[in-house]
Amino acid sequence: GLGERLRFIHTAPGPLPVSDGAVDIVFTKDVICHVADKPALFADVFRVLKPGGRFLCADFLDGEAGGDAGALFADWVDMLKTFGLSFHYEGRPAYEAALAGAGFVDVAIKDHTANSAGVARREHAFATSEQGRPVREVLGEDYFNVRVRLSALRAEALEARGALHLHIDARRP
Repeated sequence: GLGERLRFIHTAPGPLPVSDGAVDIVFTKDVICHVADKPALFADVFRVLKPGGRFLCADFLDGEAGGDAGALFADWVDMLKTFGLSFHYEGRPAYEAALAGAGFVDVAIKDHTANSAGVARREHAFATSEQGRPVREVLGEDYFNVRVRLSALRAEALEARGALHLHIDARRP
């Protein structure tokens, strides 16, 4: 019975094409890391939410770890850039400040890093097993090898906490 109430919008960063106070929930999954101006984005999300509306976000963040952990994170990001993506990773304090600055309350941030590392390890194990052979055939050897290496790098960066994966739940008062 929610079909009449749901609407999905795919949009580029910038002002959301939604009226002020028009929506109950804004959900993003692993995309805020691509947006340079997080304070502006969070302010716009706040603008479009109804009072009591919720912002739910899962995102990769800079783990702010140096040494080997930071190098693993940098290697993962460099490899991702080969796909033409841009990244603007920031640490947890930047997200917390941007959420507070936008006016969000009841902000709950759950560290999901270990689970995400496990997912990356399972992807890598599947891809490199006999069960993954059809994926290799569809993608071709070169692209497949890049994807396998990306899964391994993501797992390593998350396990070393050079990258974090957090879930955020915030409310507009």
